[in-house]
Amino acid sequence: MVLRASIVVLVLLAMRLAAAGEPGSGLYAEDCRTPDTGFAVEIAADGTAEVTAGGEVYADLLTSYSFFGVRTPADFHIAVLFGRERSPVPMKDGAPGWLEIWKGEAAYYLLVNGETAPQYSFCAEVARREVWSCSEKNTKLQVTAFKTEPETIKLVRGNESTTAIQRRSGSGVRYLGSSGVVFWMKGREATLEWPQGTDEQCRYQGPLGE
Repeated sequence: MVLRASIVVLVLLAMRLAAAGEPGSGLYAEDCRTPDTGFAVEIAADGTAEVTAGGEVYADLLTSYSFFGVRTPADFHIAVLFGRERSPVPMKDGAPGWLEIWKGEAAYYLLVNGETAPQYSFCAEVARREVWSCSEKNTKLQVTAFKTEPETIKLVRGNESTTAIQRRSGSGVRYLGSSGVVFWMKGREATLEWPQGTDEQCRYQGPLGE
């Protein structure tokens, strides 16, 4: 019965996040089998956020993409900031609580008030893992797609990684990420713009691991 209830909560939160379009949006939980114990985060294009936790909705929250100032780590994505009056997380050192979203090995993960434990996982099934060969020095691009709505992908190239989300396109399938990253698939061909201002052609090689 508990598992069934958790599945219902997961479905409802997934429906709620269907309109979310900014990378980092999604459902986070310690255990994705019990999603009601986690946080549903929706990041808007204007930089505000909405968090659902414990059945409560916290809207119009401020965010910070440079939470660490000039010392911001490369794998830090965004912080969602709560106020003193109403928050699903405790205050820390007399300051209002916050959520940190980081770029992990396979997907994002979330920390509360910067504490490394517990670590909340991005709760989305993997749809597929692919390898593409790109024109710049014949580099290999790993693409992992997650079953979110709209679909989220993680791009890995050497020691670099980034995340993008599917957007409407007149032809093919186009994914947009932060800092102007674009991955535009048309059949077994794709155009990669990473970093912004570059233009690289890629060809599908097959499923990752084969």
